Amino acid sequence: MLRGQAALDAARKLLRTEAFIEGRFVKPLGGRILTIANPANSSDTLVSGRCGMTEVGVAVASARSAFEGWSTTDPEARAAVLDQAAALIEEQTPQLAALESLNTGKPLREAEGDMSECVSAFRHSAGFARALVTEAPQRHLPDVALDGTLVKEPLGVVAGVCPWNYPAMMAAWKIAPALAAGCSIVVKPSELSPYTTLALASVLQQAGLPDGCVSVLPGAGDVGAALAEHPDVDKVSFTGSVPTGAAVMRSASGGAKAVTLELGGKSPAIVTSSADLDRTVEWLLFGAFWNCGQICSATSRILVARELQAELTERLVTEARALTVGGPFGDGCHDMGPLISGAQLDKVRGFLRVAVAEGNSIACGGATPDDLHHGFFMAPTVVTGVKPGDTLWSEEVFGPVVSITPFATTDEAVEMANDSRFGLAAAVFSEDDAEMRAISKRIRAGTVWENCNQPVSPSMPWGGYKMSGLGREMGAGALDPFMEAKVLMHQPKATAKPLGWFSRFR
Repeated sequence: MLRGQAALDAARKLLRTEAFIEGRFVKPLGGRILTIANPANSSDTLVSGRCGMTEVGVAVASARSAFEGWSTTDPEARAAVLDQAAALIEEQTPQLAALESLNTGKPLREAEGDMSECVSAFRHSAGFARALVTEAPQRHLPDVALDGTLVKEPLGVVAGVCPWNYPAMMAAWKIAPALAAGCSIVVKPSELSPYTTLALASVLQQAGLPDGCVSVLPGAGDVGAALAEHPDVDKVSFTGSVPTGAAVMRSASGGAKAVTLELGGKSPAIVTSSADLDRTVEWLLFGAFWNCGQICSATSRILVARELQAELTERLVTEARALTVGGPFGDGCHDMGPLISGAQLDKVRGFLRVAVAEGNSIACGGATPDDLHHGFFMAPTVVTGVKPGDTLWSEEVFGPVVSITPFATTDEAVEMANDSRFGLAAAVFSEDDAEMRAISKRIRAGTVWENCNQPVSPSMPWGGYKMSGLGREMGAGALDPFMEAKVLMHQPKATAKPLGWFSRFR
């Protein structure tokens, strides 16, 4: 893998290509430019083309035209394109990961892991396409004179609206199953992180995907709103914040479009009295500070058995202070990079000011490291004294901030874990397997990790309860959100007889 200056040079070389300068797939008109501050060096800027309303119309029209051919392409041929895309992503991972790190500031090894997830998403979706059963006859209906057939057909044109924290992976989770199902898709990446989404479109073009099946529109929020409202868009798949998700749903409701929403979280991690702290502490660090805490499933509320509270707090603070923070392109690889933007850094600082005002205590972190003031950095932060009802208890910070709260009984732990308007994920740590599974079953969340934290797989569905969203992505039913169900009811000649409902036909 590329490291240091070689990785940085590879990322900048990609940025100088036509696809990024012009923001192609679709190309902006009038030379509009999107300027982004480098998260690891706020004085540096990155640019790409910036799309607007004109490009929305062009992209959707192109997707509608391409859908007619792609939807009737044999699923095996669709799978072959996706497999080729996976192979190309794997081959180009050093450059793509470097580009992801340059754009988001995340450590290179995290970006490399994201590319691996993209490869898995395309390969799993190719497998789903090959296994796709488009017709399922049913010969045993209640009325023996009738046969039925369930037909699955591609839904149409999809709008995928993606977040900035996992630009490539979140785009792949929408693009790959949509294409496998036979849909065309227009993707709106975050205006803060469009580059690897453009790169994925370029990879798909290299893999032989017909023109128009995927378009990427770098631009501001109005582009996403216009896609959600467009009459020729049949489905909207959105990942992002609750307020924006609600706005997307309102925009889509006018056309009664299908909508999938993956929204926020305030995930708990329950540490029972029997937990192995040697193993648990590393998982807790990972769940709180991976991707600088900018992850919707971050286990930012640690609930610990009261008898372990002091020891766990001490160990977590010690290990958090030992994590290295810095840019992604040093000779070594730091444990944690910067936040995505100055606005996000200010938001995290604001949450910490409120926490202190509410009587919470910052046990470590809470500020920018002394040597990192030329970027959007925040030290890993552990907060104690957080109680149900406090701001840090209920609000998603989306930064490297974790709180610790004790519980007396497992019943209380479950009640506290479920005390949230979110229900995306949770983690449980225990050496008693029966206790752990009993707790897991009582937590209202889409994913519960047992003695681990944050692993996901495209072979398993992802989504949440309550305000964490609607529907699921990936998993065995990955193609279902991108397909329509049609029932064909047939009366065979052998069983044909008069209906006899009207008197003259009896």
